[in-house]
Amino acid sequence: MGLGLGLEPAEADTMRKPPRAPDAPVLDRASRVHIGWVGVVIAAATLGLGAAYFDPARPEDTTWQTMIFAALGFTQIGHALGLRASGRPVLSFRSNPAMAALTLATLALQLGAIYLPFMDRFFELTPLALKDLGIAFAVGVLTWAAVQAEKNRR
Repeated sequence: MGLGLGLEPAEADTMRKPPRAPDAPVLDRASRVHIGWVGVVIAAATLGLGAAYFDPARPEDTTWQTMIFAALGFTQIGHALGLRASGRPVLSFRSNPAMAALTLATLALQLGAIYLPFMDRFFELTPLALKDLGIAFAVGVLTWAAVQAEKNRR
């Protein structure tokens, strides 16, 4: 996903902005704040889902681990899509086909790790019911919405 973001075309007003000062840090205060709050949101959402699905009476049930895995993957996709250049619809990939391909590949690999039987040997995940997959997906959508809200505040 990072490669796809790196290939994102520049925003329309890029050349109207003043250059960054040569002595400015690579990560300015706004970037550090963004990294911090997104990290907290993703951690809280994924660990919260894991705690909600953990059943100590059934320690053999690994659904909670799969929910953490799925939510973490979907939040990463949501975050990357939220970071796309402003002024472009989230699902419009004509301007950046690499982002589309990488998003679809990440999604396919995520679902493959959960649902393909031969992957169980490596990941030891439990196939999720559609409702549970939807909940994990919704956490990714909420991550995207939060990043969009932050971008719109600027």
